Amino acid sequence: MNSVRIVADSGCDLSPALAEEYEITIIPVFVRFGEEMVSSDHLTSDEFWQRAADASAPPGTSSPAPGTFLHAFQKLVDAGHDVVCLTLPGKHSGTFNAAWLAAEEFGDRVRVVDTGSFSLGMGLQVLAAAREALAGRSADFVQRTAESLEMLDHLQRHWSSLAGREQRRAPRESIKRLADVTHGLTAILNLMKPSNKSSATSPYGSGLNYSEEDDVQVYGFITDRTRERVSHMHVQANANPHEHERWVMHDESECGYGAVVESRDKDWLRVGALISVKPHDSTAWKLGVIRRLSRLDDDNSSVGIETLAEIPERVMLHDTTTPDYTVNGLDNSGATLPHPSLWLQGKNGPDSVIIDPVHFMPGKTFQVNGLGEREHISLGNPIERSEGWIRVVAEPAKS
Repeated sequence: MNSVRIVADSGCDLSPALAEEYEITIIPVFVRFGEEMVSSDHLTSDEFWQRAADASAPPGTSSPAPGTFLHAFQKLVDAGHDVVCLTLPGKHSGTFNAAWLAAEEFGDRVRVVDTGSFSLGMGLQVLAAAREALAGRSADFVQRTAESLEMLDHLQRHWSSLAGREQRRAPRESIKRLADVTHGLTAILNLMKPSNKSSATSPYGSGLNYSEEDDVQVYGFITDRTRERVSHMHVQANANPHEHERWVMHDESECGYGAVVESRDKDWLRVGALISVKPHDSTAWKLGVIRRLSRLDDDNSSVGIETLAEIPERVMLHDTTTPDYTVNGLDNSGATLPHPSLWLQGKNGPDSVIIDPVHFMPGKTFQVNGLGEREHISLGNPIERSEGWIRVVAEPAKS
């Protein structure tokens, strides 16, 4: 097992002495005062606040280039370390995206965590991760430590005592209810029905796939190659049915469930795991995320589940980029095969999509099949991610 080192952007506001003590590599962000850009490593906290007070407009920031992170990651990886990188929130800064792009070059050797925090809050997360790293913990453990700390505020809001959670109006109801539980994005996709929105009607008849439409327009018929490719687009819900686990729910609220489950052989059971839940008196599967996990004894754990308000729909995402490798002008690599994904229509926020992290790149454009019209989306900032899945904002994109 490789040793682990921490990289963080300077939004954590750690002093150089602390960074040196805990062997933390700090990547400076840039601060903008009017037309002047100043690297944060050339600016003390006192100097920043003095200049901010004197400025006619609030200061802004600019994220480091991906190459800056790439250089830092390369140096640590070459020295034999795995890397966990903690950044400012992706929804407020481009720093996370820059680090993510750089980390793609190193596979599992580099992990990137959106702390969701600023200044002291982020600094405490960085220090906690660095302590575990220097204690010889694995990269997986250090990453989970950082991500668990990211969730503390969320956990406090959703799972603290009733008096302390103003936003959660409905109290939990003590119940004893059986529910089926399935975990993992692939298994959940097999459960979800495709969108029930009707497909766009083709001038050549209804029910044609868009690739088939294109063939009809160009050739006057549907080619065998298109038929073979389209056959991969349909996730067979009944093929290789996933064995559901049966849990006993002990309490319920508008936000989710609480359960005590046998956890001895459940290696997948961890905070952040994506699950689907269906009570036995219901026909609908709800999408959920494990938010609380505490071991009661050697065999059992107490689990807190947040159920998402959005109703998931299965859609197919088609990569719109041209494949790098073709044979006689045709892509034989499978790179253009559609990706089954979960579409979440925003109720009080933007639409979003849950995909396999391997397909995520900020700004990447996909054609969506299953929303009733030929729609294109661009992947925006990550909302949440954990092992095996990532939820990102689905921004409208021009076709």
